[in-house]
Amino acid sequence: MKLPELQGTCRTGKAKFPGLERIVKEWVTTQIEKSCAVTTVMICFKAKELAKERNVTEFVGGPSWCSRFICRNRLSVRARTTVGHKLTDDW
Repeated sequence: MKLPELQGTCRTGKAKFPGLERIVKEWVTTQIEKSCAVTTVMICFKAKELAKERNVTEFVGGPSWCSRFICRNRLSVRARTTVGHKLTDDW
């Protein structure tokens, strides 16, 4: 059955470039283990860089890819919390 041209297809959650995503996930986990902040922009830049190194010409690596990548790999985007004021010694 062919869908109408304007109707979107059902996304199964499978990666188009699984090898590239595996390497990006390893990079993200190593950054997290080093207690470095990882943003979605950093993930996109790193994925594009790795795709260029591996001559993957079809890879776009935009924000929508990044959000799907995060969901597929069960990662989460969290806001950085600020550290409160230090208490005085006589508190």
